[in-house]
Amino acid sequence: MAQKLNVEKFYERLNKIHAHFVKHRESTWNGARCISITRGSADEDDRYLKSTVLHHYLFGYELPDTVLLLSDTGACVVLATRKKCEFLEPAANDVPEDGSVRTLTLLTRNKADDNAANLERMLDAARGGGGGKE
Repeated sequence: MAQKLNVEKFYERLNKIHAHFVKHRESTWNGARCISITRGSADEDDRYLKSTVLHHYLFGYELPDTVLLLSDTGACVVLATRKKCEFLEPAANDVPEDGSVRTLTLLTRNKADDNAANLERMLDAARGGGGGKE
């Protein structure tokens, strides 16, 4: 990945999404504890999918085969390949203190256990546990 993540814009936009989610959690989001932005395999025919548009909005780039989980507590957990985690690493090391997003945990896909441990950490974050620090 030759592109670099604009960390400041990423957190500005992620905090907007999170603030809307928290503010309208009961009415719009039906009391959900978290939201998930999931992007499957890249497909030219589906370039207007909401997840693709949100990826471009957040990252300035589409990250296929990536799951982003954002909890009401401000924990953000991303499950992606090693290269995509490296792309996001600058953001994980620079979480702003003044935003509503408190943590960014990057989980690298693990084919050995079919992502069982990673999915357990994501479920923990969805339940309000934060997903652990990477």
